[in-house]
Amino acid sequence: MKILRSLLTLLFFCTLLPGKPAAQTLNARIDEYFTALTRLKKFNGGIYVSANGHDVLKKVYNISGDPKSSLRVANSSQFDIHSISKLMAYSILVKLQQEHQVKLTDTLSKYLPQFPNSSQITVDQLLHHRSGLPRELTNKPNSVLSLNPEQIMAAISKEKLEFAPGTDTRYSNLGYEVIYYLIRKITGKPFVQCVKTYIFDPLQMKASGAHFFISHANLKRPALNHQVRDGVLTRVPNITQDEFSTARIYSATSDLMRYLKLLNKEPYLSAMRDAQGVIQKNGGSDGIRAQIYTHTVRNYSFVLLANDDDIPFQQIITDLVNMLEGKPYQVPAEINRKGAPLAPAILQRYTGSYDFAEANHTRLEFRVEAGQLALYQDDKKETSLFAENERVFFDDPKSADGFEFIPQGDGWQVSWTYHGSKFKGLKAEKL
Repeated sequence: MKILRSLLTLLFFCTLLPGKPAAQTLNARIDEYFTALTRLKKFNGGIYVSANGHDVLKKVYNISGDPKSSLRVANSSQFDIHSISKLMAYSILVKLQQEHQVKLTDTLSKYLPQFPNSSQITVDQLLHHRSGLPRELTNKPNSVLSLNPEQIMAAISKEKLEFAPGTDTRYSNLGYEVIYYLIRKITGKPFVQCVKTYIFDPLQMKASGAHFFISHANLKRPALNHQVRDGVLTRVPNITQDEFSTARIYSATSDLMRYLKLLNKEPYLSAMRDAQGVIQKNGGSDGIRAQIYTHTVRNYSFVLLANDDDIPFQQIITDLVNMLEGKPYQVPAEINRKGAPLAPAILQRYTGSYDFAEANHTRLEFRVEAGQLALYQDDKKETSLFAENERVFFDDPKSADGFEFIPQGDGWQVSWTYHGSKFKGLKAEKL
């Protein structure tokens, strides 16, 4: 299913004693897992894992054995990391707060008084996706990439808040464009120059950089993005016209592990870890997926970079955490789902349009056709769905993706699973 390929960039230990046998066992388990994924053609990329101050595994996995394949990666490969730049922005603001240049509790009116609702939106709300700003621009220009920072802010200023600041949480790329501009306003430097000054240079992250605003002369081993199209893994552009240029950062596994080590120190540690002691962020776009994750209490970290987006991304992160914490997980195996016929009356109760707010308010419609549920978007049929049971439906028997209908009052809501991530859809009026 091709819906939302570019949008779903949403797109995360019993504690092991630092003894050699335990580390070797963990190494073997993780290697077995990613080897199995690669054989299934469900992972192509690099993984770097450390625990209790020791490297556990640093390795790349290549689907293709052809050394000239555009898919091939090495430990030195540089991947576009997309929304991981948001975590870097967060850490820069924490540092600026330590330097008394900003307070995360400040409202935007102190720095950007002309921005709509600036007296109601705090810096912290922007950081935690609680500002009310939508995920993307409602009316995108032909080339978002060509917009300069002032034009980006002017476009965001026209957007209506989806909820009152601080009353809800909804992922917003626009909120972080405001954060990038705020950092520029405070420091007088482009955001990526601040990343270089505060992160790349002090940590000797020599394989990291940005495509715009600063030199990218160190981009020697770029990982090329790939996506399944018509059943074939196909090279797709790393940079597209519908993405902002502000924070187009690339990095490598070793560099990102250096960054995670920084986050385990103050002032970042107490400011950025969640209630469980975790600091993490994922990122991605067409043909690329990235994840960095550190558990500051259990003392493990990992970096995962893939130049193929047709992977069970969220499931991989969950399984990797379970391996590191000594919890149950399953080694990937081929999936063979079976469909079963359902009575038309059962199918009929799920029909209608559903709004997926977290997926930029994507609208999907379900209809009954030829004894099956049919999936439509923008009045165009995307696929027919098979019933796995009375409530769960899928289109690809080799994939865990699909839809589950869940009772809600007198009606239904739907849980959409895509590459291990789940999105909730609520019944909506047909547009």
